[in-house]
Amino acid sequence: MYYIEHDGGRSEHYKGKREDDCVVRAIAIATKQDYKKVFEDLTYRGLPLGLFANSDKVWRLYLKELGWQETKYGRAAVPLNQMCFTGIAVLNRHMVAVDKTTIYDTWDCQFQRCWRTWTKEEA
Repeated sequence: MYYIEHDGGRSEHYKGKREDDCVVRAIAIATKQDYKKVFEDLTYRGLPLGLFANSDKVWRLYLKELGWQETKYGRAAVPLNQMCFTGIAVLNRHMVAVDKTTIYDTWDCQFQRCWRTWTKEEA
């Protein structure tokens, strides 16, 4: 699996590195949307619920609204570097955008186990 360092477009809007933004970064890259737009969309969805943008409930709702579907692996979790798909991989306390055999992230997480994936539903 290949790794390409990518901040999801964060540096176009905000200065300095930010930790804990993997949800926004992964969604922005995978959906090909602007980082700031994704951040704002998630924030606006979380506010009425009293939840942060990276809350599981918020980003799952958002991806479903965009027509994405979830696949769970449970105990059969697979190392990310053994997978080939296009979408978002949910790892232990981390999310990353994947395009077939390339991961786009701020760190090389290819040896982490993938517990679920999100892919765009085909029309």
